[in-house]
Amino acid sequence: MSCAAPLFFAAAAAAQSQVTVSNGGTASYEHTIAVPPGIGGMAPQLGLSYSSGNRSNGAVGYGWSLQGVSTLTRCAAVRATDGVHVSVLFNANDKLCLDGERLIPLDASGNPVTGAGKGDAAGLAAGSYREYRTERDSYARIRAYGFADGSNAASGPMYFRVWTKGGRIIDYGNNPETSDVNTSATVGAYWPASQTNHYAQSWAVSRIADIFGNHVDFKYSQRDVVAGSVGAYAPGHEWNLVEVQYSNNKVVFNYIDRLGGAPQDVTESYRGFSKAVRARRLASITTYTNAGNTGALGVNTAAVAVTTAQLVYDIGPVTKRSRLLSINTCAGDASSTRCLPGEGFTYSTGGGESFRKNTFFNLGSLQLYTSPNSQINPTEQFGTKGVVTGDFNGDGRTDILSWSKNPADNKLWWSAGDGSFTQAGNFNITSDLLFSQDGCTQVIAKDFNGDGLVDLLRYFNSSRYSDIPSASQPGCFSAGNSYPLTTVLFINKGDGTFDRKAITGVDLLHDRQPNNSADPWKPDQGVGTWWSEGREFYLLDVDGDGLLDAITTMRPIRPVANAWDPLQNQCANIVCTRVFKGNGQGAFTELASNLAHISLYSNNAAPALGGSALDFDQDGLPDIAILEHSQGGVPLFNYVARSRGDGNFDYLYLSDYPYFTLGPTSIPLDYNGDGQWDVLRASASCTTGACPNQLTVKDTASALYSPVAAFNLTVGGDLFANQYRSSAVGIDMNGDGKQDIVWSLDYLPTLALSNGDGSFTRSTLLNLQALRQADGILGSVTVVGDFTGRGTPEFLVLSAPNALYVKSDPVPPDTLLSVSNMGVVSSMTYVPLANSLLEGDRLGPRYVGDRGTPNVAVLPKQDITPPLYVVATLQTDDGVGGTFKSEYSYGGMKTDTTGRDNLGFRLMRRQTVAPNGAPRTSEIRMLQDFPYIGMPSTNTVYRSALNTSSASNLFSSTTTIYCDQTSVAGADFAAIANGVSCPSGQVIKRPYAAWSRSTGVDLKGIGMPTVTTQATVNANGDPINVTVTTTLTNGPDDTYTQVASTEYWPDNTGCADTQTCTWILSRVKRNAVRAASPSAILSASPGTSANATATAGNSATPTLTPALINLILQILLDD
Repeated sequence: MSCAAPLFFAAAAAAQSQVTVSNGGTASYEHTIAVPPGIGGMAPQLGLSYSSGNRSNGAVGYGWSLQGVSTLTRCAAVRATDGVHVSVLFNANDKLCLDGERLIPLDASGNPVTGAGKGDAAGLAAGSYREYRTERDSYARIRAYGFADGSNAASGPMYFRVWTKGGRIIDYGNNPETSDVNTSATVGAYWPASQTNHYAQSWAVSRIADIFGNHVDFKYSQRDVVAGSVGAYAPGHEWNLVEVQYSNNKVVFNYIDRLGGAPQDVTESYRGFSKAVRARRLASITTYTNAGNTGALGVNTAAVAVTTAQLVYDIGPVTKRSRLLSINTCAGDASSTRCLPGEGFTYSTGGGESFRKNTFFNLGSLQLYTSPNSQINPTEQFGTKGVVTGDFNGDGRTDILSWSKNPADNKLWWSAGDGSFTQAGNFNITSDLLFSQDGCTQVIAKDFNGDGLVDLLRYFNSSRYSDIPSASQPGCFSAGNSYPLTTVLFINKGDGTFDRKAITGVDLLHDRQPNNSADPWKPDQGVGTWWSEGREFYLLDVDGDGLLDAITTMRPIRPVANAWDPLQNQCANIVCTRVFKGNGQGAFTELASNLAHISLYSNNAAPALGGSALDFDQDGLPDIAILEHSQGGVPLFNYVARSRGDGNFDYLYLSDYPYFTLGPTSIPLDYNGDGQWDVLRASASCTTGACPNQLTVKDTASALYSPVAAFNLTVGGDLFANQYRSSAVGIDMNGDGKQDIVWSLDYLPTLALSNGDGSFTRSTLLNLQALRQADGILGSVTVVGDFTGRGTPEFLVLSAPNALYVKSDPVPPDTLLSVSNMGVVSSMTYVPLANSLLEGDRLGPRYVGDRGTPNVAVLPKQDITPPLYVVATLQTDDGVGGTFKSEYSYGGMKTDTTGRDNLGFRLMRRQTVAPNGAPRTSEIRMLQDFPYIGMPSTNTVYRSALNTSSASNLFSSTTTIYCDQTSVAGADFAAIANGVSCPSGQVIKRPYAAWSRSTGVDLKGIGMPTVTTQATVNANGDPINVTVTTTLTNGPDDTYTQVASTEYWPDNTGCADTQTCTWILSRVKRNAVRAASPSAILSASPGTSANATATAGNSATPTLTPALINLILQILLDD
């Protein structure tokens, strides 16, 4: 047997991984990479990890990632910490995060520094450093050093050093003292020739060392490669881990290129005007011993290959993404055929572009829509009936509000999730006109108060006709107009009722005077030698507090000698624009703004751009596009007012690409799936052979956007728009995370699938047209929504009859369905949160939100039901011909509007089978307040089925109260008394478990002892005193107390210089344990079971039943 054989068998043992379900409902699987041992225990901890919540297509394929590579990255400023939201801009004021934990810089006195513009990511001159702590303190010292590009502070630090509480010294980036030419751990970006600031994007771990000098080194490759979109420039930047070196051992990572394959399999993302790509795929991982050439990459001839993990992939049939099919662990190098049975994986296919008619839809015979009869009556903008769609009760499904010119006929229809709808009996907007046929009264559906529910703003729109009424066009302001002239906000209560609120403090008026009543997006009307006054308003969250604010703007009446003369700017002498902060209940208060003497009035509104309000510069704050019509022969030109987040804006003239960037037919489109809005401008000037549509990507600082070279929807048949509006919408039709282009939905639905690089492929599988032809309902109005709550686009066709078309297969593509490992198969079943009842399932819905309960969210929290799929069932072979089956349910998902984002579920339940065959359910209730997010507050086990637990079938329960060292004195005692964890007003948090209580009953229902634990900790989070009290009846005669006390040596945190420091915390000096028991010891009883009192004889051999075997195996697998 070779010396490598024991290590290979160790690798075999490490391969015994299993599928788990996280508290977030995601399926997880990790393949541990077994590595040779290192000196002093210094060896890397590496693995390949899958999570069904991972939406990226990285180096290990979709959903998979390489574990064990710690990184320090730039991250956004958030309101919760900094008082303002500022996205990553790749400048010195970016914030920093270590493996997702926010870093807080300290000033010279050790005080935390927060807020915008504080230079957290600035580089430092030689001899200087900046010190940080993690926001949720890990008790580590973190320092930044140097300039990333050698001389420019704006490029960021060169490297970081971290001293951990556990005695490790970790370097991130290229520390000159510990790195060599192959380290390449300060990750840069692609730098166009015009860009002088060569900033660092992130800093990967380069060395982990102990205090004795033993260390693990990480080596990376970086390259600029032409891949993905070609906009202002072609290359993107890519980096990958290529080698780990330690104790004369190596772990070598081998990659292959995906370039030349399907373009969908190359991932790109734009950040800070630079492009990052993922074009390489991990092929194998080989471990070596006796590899002494640590000054170079690769291995020498004396190196001994121990194991190789060979990775096999396929391509998703719908998405064209890489999917990891198997991991084969083999003895020796990548050429070896001496392999263990592989770990195999199967995935969902996904429904692609195939749809079917929903047979449960029950509103087919209702008249939900009538079209305006503008040929007979040119004043009609709307018919007598129409719909507003949205999630009106917060269950994640699209509901239908049908309105009528007779308000008594207004109705709200709840989606039942199967395609059918039920009428909301208590709907109360039955006296207010929502839409008038002439368009003078209209509704905007938005969430005004930040509770996640759709509210309704009924406003007055005078844009339909001229202020000069005539017999055929009486005008909205005419004396005979009987429509309401007041603006009203209807606050949604989520149960079908709305609170009617008057709008106060602001006049929300839409007054654009068109030349032609059929074209409401044409420019203002010239009346003799005057241009009529125009008014606009924008609804957006100016300051990021979760509540909608308002901006009103106007263009004054303007005298001109000729209708096409350039217009004078009269706003220099009057206030044209005002900014108002909303309180979510209809009241607005004016804010000071530098826009006062600038008009944001737009001659050509872009309806698809959300009323021209969109985050154009990707900083997380909504901006405003101002679109001007050609005048006096001057072509269309654009401005963007870029929000600062405080009511002030920077006014930017888009001079470089003036015509093709924005226009009335522009639509936002995330064609590459990077989460940033790009813009498609649909042209109306199509000829037989050409259609000058243009796709632009956000990749330059000066013009914001530049054209994408590969865009190919430019032939005569690609007609997306008429002169004033676009028929195209951006929808992810095949579930690959990239928005596709759908157009002519009302007539001949056409689909072009995004390839991710700016090119598109016309779909041949979209069957909406065929379905509608079969139903005889072409030429009808089509509304897009998620009516059944499955997270896919669905189409409601308003015709006679109405119809609902849904995905043939709504399961997200490329989702892990089963794992086979050493002959043991685990399989998962998923459900969407918004439609979580499995067909034929007696256990009930697998997700229930907190709306309408005492746990309902209050701002800044918000109850949410996102289009997320979670594990409902996990079934695993038990090895003896049976299976273990776990059932899961969830409740109370919330998000935080101040930047903490998703707070996770409030509770999670898991049902298994007890040894006696009865159901047993464990329930975890989790906290959703920082810094305790995700920490369990109660762990309870019930002798009952899923979702039927109650106090009557409780088996055991543990409750935990947390406190924070930074809380005020006595906060821990108050928290224990109130049962609520401690609040803290300090920036850096130091949470700990202050108190817990465990109780339960035995199998006969007799109470078990209650165990209470209370702890106090020192400044490093280590226990000083832990008091454990055990009692049966809470009386003094049966209470036992144990107090464990710990004394520590003083901390040693001195530094010889800026980089050579000691960080030794909480070395134990003395432990002491004191115990107290009652004076009268409780009497003992042998019980009443057979032979309980016997003192002689032979005990019976216990029967090893299948149930007992299952219990033993389950305990071993769960360990």
